[in-house]
Amino acid sequence: MKEKSAFSIHEPLERHYSAQEIAEAWGLDPSTVRRVFQERPGVLKIGKAARHDGKREYQVLRIPESVVRQVYRERTA
Repeated sequence: MKEKSAFSIHEPLERHYSAQEIAEAWGLDPSTVRRVFQERPGVLKIGKAARHDGKREYQVLRIPESVVRQVYRERTA
């Protein structure tokens, strides 16, 4: 039986949420949502997390619905 990789668990075309959207839905600050999801597998990270050109660090997260559901289940169990 073929084993699924971590990448294949998340469909690239499934609904992805911004930290702001999740923050509004859950009544949290967007920075809290970013901390919760930052290191989760499957979260799409856009931008540079560690810049070396003197500009501020900036990274946009797009969080798949499956990851949102997984975190919700873990934190409400």
